[in-house]
Amino acid sequence: MTGTIAPGQEIGPIEVSLSPSLVSDYVAAVSNSNEAGGDTPRFVPTAGLAAFALGALLKSIGLPPGTMHLAQEFAAHKAVTIGETLACKGRIGQRSQRRDGVFWTVEFTLASAQGSPVMEGKATLLTPGEGG
Repeated sequence: MTGTIAPGQEIGPIEVSLSPSLVSDYVAAVSNSNEAGGDTPRFVPTAGLAAFALGALLKSIGLPPGTMHLAQEFAAHKAVTIGETLACKGRIGQRSQRRDGVFWTVEFTLASAQGSPVMEGKATLLTPGEGG
């Protein structure tokens, strides 16, 4: 589907619901085995917010199999409590054709239900082939 993706394209807003089970699964997947288990944290881990936002955006644009996530950067503005629902918006930044694939940047923002900024960031992806 990358043939229909173009720099400047807006994505969303997409609702991101931070349920206790979603956060618990994330914590279990990324924690040291000695740290896993115990009480569910009250706040969503910052890196988890970025992962949930990017996951929602990338799922909505339907990237081809073989797409690789190469890098990300983000800035968090406030803590988010488990159970909150956030609004995620994205924008396709740059597109750069290379011999064996296409490099893309995806910029994103997360906002609370009240509209206050929660996080902003950018990810770099590589799609195989010509990518459109």
